[in-house]
Amino acid sequence: MGNIESKKPVGISHFPLEEEAQRQNEVMQSSPTHMRTPQRTEGTGTAVTGTAAKEPSNEGRSNKKAPSPQRQQPRRLEHRMPTVVAKYTNPLVMLAEDHRSVKRMFARCLQAERSTTRKLLAQEICDNLNVHATLEEELFYPALAEFGGTEGKEFVRKAMRDHQDIKAHMETLLQTDGEAGEFPSRVEALQDRVLSHAEQEEAIFPLAEAHLPLGELATRMDLRRVQLVAKIRPPSALALGAIVLLGLGALLILRMRR
Repeated sequence: MGNIESKKPVGISHFPLEEEAQRQNEVMQSSPTHMRTPQRTEGTGTAVTGTAAKEPSNEGRSNKKAPSPQRQQPRRLEHRMPTVVAKYTNPLVMLAEDHRSVKRMFARCLQAERSTTRKLLAQEICDNLNVHATLEEELFYPALAEFGGTEGKEFVRKAMRDHQDIKAHMETLLQTDGEAGEFPSRVEALQDRVLSHAEQEEAIFPLAEAHLPLGELATRMDLRRVQLVAKIRPPSALALGAIVLLGLGALLILRMRR
């Protein structure tokens, strides 16, 4: 029995620390450079290069991981983008979303290369602006003048003058051929007036939020929008059903909030 060599335990290093360091160095000489990571041996100040570098201790650190950018992005978008519910239950969200939508259409119209595409987009811009202006003139502005005090009334007077100016530019644009040299400049002239008006309008939203009956106003504006859009583009049976369901859902949410 004394002549039989004792077996080494499987999977456990039998080298002293100095020999283990030398062995790892020899292994890494033949491995790719980018795979070498510095490691310090325990109990010594000697740096060792190896593939299995010791992980830094997490002692005293929080176990919580910082949220990844991929997880943060949807949350940021969630704050910027109005939900369907908010759009149909808050007239201010509805109007602000109209402003953003027409801004995107202006950009597409100015970037379009084909004259037919530019002309179609110009028509779509004017259709949307007409619906938006009608909702404001018939419902939003009267409520603002009634409940918004002197500031609200003054804004409505100026806004109505802006609408007349915008409508005049819309008419000029629609009479302009898509291939005409002045077409882009007329799109830009309308865009400047619309965006300036939208910026001033959104500045009055805090006053409207504080004083207007938003729930009732939202219901009336939703129903009127359906009527106006149907005159421009008659909806299919499927689209009509979806609109009805959205309207019923909005009414249900409003009743639950009361």
